[in-house]
Amino acid sequence: MSQSSESPTHAKLYDMPDPYSVALPEQITHVMVVSVGAILFGLIGLATLPFLVQPMIADISGIRGGVYGAHDAITLWGIFAPIAGTALAAAALVAGAAAMRFNSWARIVLLFFAVLEILKGLAGIYFHLEIINLVTNGYAIPTFGFRLTAMPEWVDWLVGGLLGIYTLYVMMLPEVKLAFSRKRAVG
Repeated sequence: MSQSSESPTHAKLYDMPDPYSVALPEQITHVMVVSVGAILFGLIGLATLPFLVQPMIADISGIRGGVYGAHDAITLWGIFAPIAGTALAAAALVAGAAAMRFNSWARIVLLFFAVLEILKGLAGIYFHLEIINLVTNGYAIPTFGFRLTAMPEWVDWLVGGLLGIYTLYVMMLPEVKLAFSRKRAVG
């Protein structure tokens, strides 16, 4: 094939600079970190948190026998947290993927995700301190508090709260707001 048969657009492709050599603004790099973090958080949350609900319900209903079946706030938190965490993990997964393309709705979803994760993290810290208070006063620790399957819940509200703080910070930057309103990062 001769060179004259090549289209002008084909020749222009070779003259363009490497698109990966263009440095992204620091704020946009933060958006990518939030996006990847939200995607990973969503995948891990969806893979682990739904499996916590059944043992928690068994504990609150007293199916396992013993002194279980307490209907206090700590036990209800043990049921609510994985359900809310699963919903927030799904939202984080979808919004994180959409944020990589700077869809304007993804920023809104990530802001809601951030605020709810921060609130859930604060509630998780409160209930964890309540469990410590119960134990130091001689009461039995709630069943879900020492079960190995509770670890994803603790990671959910602790890591989720930290990710929520970082996400809220990044999504409120003026350059990030502008990038989402233009639906593009550079140019």
